Amino acid sequence: MTLWTASQIFTDLWLDASDSSTITIATGVSQWRDKSGNGINAVQATAADQPALVSNYQNSLSVIHEDGAGDHLQLPSGFLSNAANISFFMVRKGISESNKALFGPYDSYSSGLILFNMTTTTTPTIRVNSVEKLSNSGLWSNSGFSIISIIGNSTALSTYCNGASSGNVSGIPALNYNGVYCIGRYYANLYTSNQYVAEIIICATTLDTASRQKIEGYLAWKWGLQSNLPSDHPYYSAAPIATTTRILSLLQQVYPLDGSVRNLLDKPYALLYRVSPSLLDLYYSIRMSQILTQLYGDMPQVRALLDQYYGPAAILQRNLIQKYGNATPLKRLLLQEWNMPDKLLAALEQRYHIAGGQVQALAELVYNLSEYNLIKTLLDQNYIISLGSIQLKANISVVTSQGLSLHPIHISGEVDESEVSLKFEIHLSEDEYLQCEHLETEIIITVNDDVYNLIVEAPRRSRNSVGNTTYIVPLSSKAILLDSPYASSLTKEFLPGMASSIVSDLAALKGVETDWQIIDWYIPASTLYANSETPLQVIRKIKDAVGGVLQSSKDGKLIVRYEYPDPVLEYDDLEPDYFLAANEDFFSVNSAPEINDEFNKFLISNQNSSSVGNRIESIDIDSTTKEVRIYQIPFNQDSNISLGTSGGGWVSIQNKGVVSETITAEQVEIIAGQGQLQKPIYSDPIYVWKQFKLGAITPSEDGHLSTEITENSLMAVTYDTKYRKFLVSSDFIEDVQFYCVEA
Repeated sequence: MTLWTASQIFTDLWLDASDSSTITIATGVSQWRDKSGNGINAVQATAADQPALVSNYQNSLSVIHEDGAGDHLQLPSGFLSNAANISFFMVRKGISESNKALFGPYDSYSSGLILFNMTTTTTPTIRVNSVEKLSNSGLWSNSGFSIISIIGNSTALSTYCNGASSGNVSGIPALNYNGVYCIGRYYANLYTSNQYVAEIIICATTLDTASRQKIEGYLAWKWGLQSNLPSDHPYYSAAPIATTTRILSLLQQVYPLDGSVRNLLDKPYALLYRVSPSLLDLYYSIRMSQILTQLYGDMPQVRALLDQYYGPAAILQRNLIQKYGNATPLKRLLLQEWNMPDKLLAALEQRYHIAGGQVQALAELVYNLSEYNLIKTLLDQNYIISLGSIQLKANISVVTSQGLSLHPIHISGEVDESEVSLKFEIHLSEDEYLQCEHLETEIIITVNDDVYNLIVEAPRRSRNSVGNTTYIVPLSSKAILLDSPYASSLTKEFLPGMASSIVSDLAALKGVETDWQIIDWYIPASTLYANSETPLQVIRKIKDAVGGVLQSSKDGKLIVRYEYPDPVLEYDDLEPDYFLAANEDFFSVNSAPEINDEFNKFLISNQNSSSVGNRIESIDIDSTTKEVRIYQIPFNQDSNISLGTSGGGWVSIQNKGVVSETITAEQVEIIAGQGQLQKPIYSDPIYVWKQFKLGAITPSEDGHLSTEITENSLMAVTYDTKYRKFLVSSDFIEDVQFYCVEA
């Protein structure tokens, strides 16, 4: 006989303090790992805020103790965001204390789901999106262990303490908090709870009464609280039993779809609980994601269901009779072109800069699995991206700070001047993922001669699919440790000192070195304060005083440098790199420089209509090509006009000469006898009045129109224009700026 556990339902979060394999101890508990398989791990990086693991505390099992003086654990950001349905279970013991949270948002007291003891009255209270839905002493015990059950959706919010109803009110809206939920805290460390937490189960669904009571029975008998259940509770006298054991044992075996198995399946079984995907994965890699509640009277009904996705039952039967060590042979037999093996999927997930040629041609084909070796050989290479081309065989290595070599199937990196930290992401096998899934694990990535020192940030698993689970490890520079949620907030007045020394001391709180590259100055007393701010927020205030920016170096140092290559204070003594001459009509140049290897980008606009001068327009042809038109007023066929760009030799310009074009029925608004065409005009206009007729019109070459009668009206004008046409091509066309040069 097997007892029922939470592994036999789909949970979104399952934390079990009695399972020592899910607990990581540093100073205290630094990580409490999720048993649901979703990777929603509870963590605490700050040693002073790490709760304690207490052995043999309740029913000879371990529990986690939060001391009410800052101890709490944090869940990943975004968990339960916009959740419209929730089933929440918690086994905990607390004390009578006011305004302390069992569970709530890290930085809010008026959004999301909050369980706390009311200020002054210490009354247990449940708040949803700033509305206090329930507040009474029966919601949970503030003296001994109790089982808290909360079932909520848009129709009703029902609560239970030790299996007995403790409240029932109108429904709740979707949870509006998109941040970090905490166990034992809300809003600030001032509101942390003194509590012992044994187990937490959360489902983002509304469980029915039978499922709720089964979880309550499981928790009560596990933690020695069964005598607290009501006498009419279905599990008051005995723990729940796993009723699907016989069916699960049958599903673990390989049978043809006839004979004795069919006789068994002909019986009216109602599988009221979800079958564990891990069992079905043993031979077939088929995940059963729906609850099987149908009563099957004969085999044709079963075959009809299987036909929906896998084709005729006879073909499936032949394949399933065999035992497969992995999914690849089965996929080859089914010959479904989209059902590719894991390694090929992993290869195709890599990001390539495809400029043409063999790689692009291969990527555009649809491959049958018989061609697997060909495509794998070509794609199973390391690529790095250079300007407009691919370079093969980058020398890449990934190791942990303990010297363990990793073999990622995917690496991506991003350097953004607007971000304080370098960002990388690696995809690993399950075995290697388990070696570096802990927060702040140090990872060293070497790409050719470049060495990046990074730390692990919020690793996760992708949603499982048939034959493919991606284990994702985001990496960042150590500078992220200076900000929330890794660093505690500071409230203090800083002693006088040099700006660089204050920044260095703040960074040293998390072991981060600094590289100060801007002017240093003395900050006197009573000048610099931290008001519930993280070290990084204080550093930003200091660098903003002189127009600095923060970046991370490859080796993990925090760089404080000027935003521009030369300090503003030195502008008077500098020689400009380029002068904008008066004979150049600029289309656009950006006022804030974008620094690149071969160009700097600026924006200066001068597109007002003028009776004399050159006007520039650009039209997108495709992702790498623009058509640029130069309109000359007055037009001179013999003028030596050329197109200049902000780019270098990587920009191609084709001069297509002078082009004439007829503009048909352009709508022109006449105000007080004056109007303006969009283009210069080089012919007698043909016009039709749409409202009042204002007599004859007089056009100017720049497109200006004057009417005989100085009133307001609307007209449609057909006319000829002409311009010099250029085609400009570049892989980085959106970064190219244009201007007209007239000799």
